[in-house]
Amino acid sequence: MKKSLLFAAAILFAASANAQEVKVTKASDNPFKFSSTAHYYTILLDEETQAANLKEEQVTYLGPNGSWDDPSTTHFLDVWEGTLSGADATGKNSFGVPGGYQAWEILSGWYGCGYRIADKVDVSSIKGNGGFHFAVKSDDANMSYSFKVVSGAGEGKITVGGDNPLCDFTRDGSWYNFDISLADLQKLGVDFSKDNAFTGNLLEITQNADVTQGQKVYYDAIFFWVEGGADGIETVEAKANENAPVYNLAGQRVDKNFKGIAVKNGKKFMVK
Repeated sequence: MKKSLLFAAAILFAASANAQEVKVTKASDNPFKFSSTAHYYTILLDEETQAANLKEEQVTYLGPNGSWDDPSTTHFLDVWEGTLSGADATGKNSFGVPGGYQAWEILSGWYGCGYRIADKVDVSSIKGNGGFHFAVKSDDANMSYSFKVVSGAGEGKITVGGDNPLCDFTRDGSWYNFDISLADLQKLGVDFSKDNAFTGNLLEITQNADVTQGQKVYYDAIFFWVEGGADGIETVEAKANENAPVYNLAGQRVDKNFKGIAVKNGKKFMVK
């Protein structure tokens, strides 16, 4: 009996320790607060929120800047074949902005996508006093997520729901914010401090349990932040091509009738 109690206490302690690594809050009650002295490395962030909270020099964009069929593309959203199809991003995102988040429909018994950097990018300044942020929503009790962050030194998974999750949230259709410090991300195995020429998948998003065809995947506002600046990031300025193709945030080429957040020449902008 005593051994059983000690074992149960050990499990409870381990679960509590894990839960402390990721802060989960309802976005409408506790919106993410941007800092005027931090630098943000964005993978997904709507243009309206960015413009309202950040100066241009505070942002380094690491998200998709084109599609696989465009030879000038260096950052991709790689959707794993036969797993996901784009869905309508109706309603507001985690910051209360209409649309501006990523929506998918699951096509099979699993899903996955990766945010891939094909060129060599210096991300070694993503270290120290900072964190990693993302938001998800669902009203499906069986929906789960795994956000795997990859660095040259190793990788770490933030599992949400499903099998032995690191954290979880209420499936009430509301947006929930997930925040983990860079120090705790390093404990999971992620360390960018020596990645001055990073290439490959920076982030992979998959399920953490079995899923079924027709389930929806919703996520928003994915970024790293570091207090104090961007000393390690190198930016190469290239002459803009006025005739360059335009893409949505999923890396799909769009025409002149498209409305929403678009990417051209690696820059995001809002089309109304």
